[in-house]
Amino acid sequence: SLDLSHNEIEEVHADAFTGLRNLEMLFLSYNRLKQVDHVFDGIISSVDALHVLKFDHNQIERVDARVSPRLFADLGTLGFEANNISALRLATTAAYQAGFTVILQRNRVASLSKIQLDGALHDMLLDLEENCIEEILRITDNNMHFSNSLYFLRLNNVGLKRVESLSLCTYPSLYNVDMRDNQLTLLQNGTFGCLLNLTFLFLSNNRIERIEPGAFRDLQTLEMLDLDKNSLESISADYFVGLVSLQQLNLALNRIAFVQNGSFA
Repeated sequence: SLDLSHNEIEEVHADAFTGLRNLEMLFLSYNRLKQVDHVFDGIISSVDALHVLKFDHNQIERVDARVSPRLFADLGTLGFEANNISALRLATTAAYQAGFTVILQRNRVASLSKIQLDGALHDMLLDLEENCIEEILRITDNNMHFSNSLYFLRLNNVGLKRVESLSLCTYPSLYNVDMRDNQLTLLQNGTFGCLLNLTFLFLSNNRIERIEPGAFRDLQTLEMLDLDKNSLESISADYFVGLVSLQQLNLALNRIAFVQNGSFA
């Protein structure tokens, strides 16, 4: 590995990594980088089997890079934590490694549509914790390789107030959705519709007061539903209809005073 973190690097030249063909981990965190598109060019020409690439805690505002298939053949983690990124696009003809993880915690992404990854994806994890995504709207023109391969979506503490009905149908492969620590007050009919593979759903520490019938429809694979630390005052018999695989349901620390007969049948 090569660790260049905690320096004052403002620019990395394209030939900086010559002779490091077997490099597996590269850390450029805690520097002064503002542009990194050219860094990918340098890595492409020099490194064969990179597994981890980290640009955390720099001053990057946008990423728009075309990268060689060789780079993404082995890359498992790409980190941009604590920058100023509002949009990210990576274009490649490669097949990304299964479980490819993009970490964008503490940036300025305002919409899921601002994340674009071209290439053959499989089981991708996207971490957007502590960004500024107030609502999720249905996207009709997003890159379908990315949309169909998003497996884990983390949206903790992004100021989320609204999830449009059926908006998550854009990401039908989602297995784990984490929306803890937000400002949701209502789960609409169809909020999580179309997510036929969803197994874990975390909604704790929001402000959810009402769940419309059908909010969890089609979630026949859901095993874990976390609704603790919300503002629910009653439980209706039609809230959890169809959750045939549910094993864990957390409703602790709400304001529940009434549970309708058959609510958990």
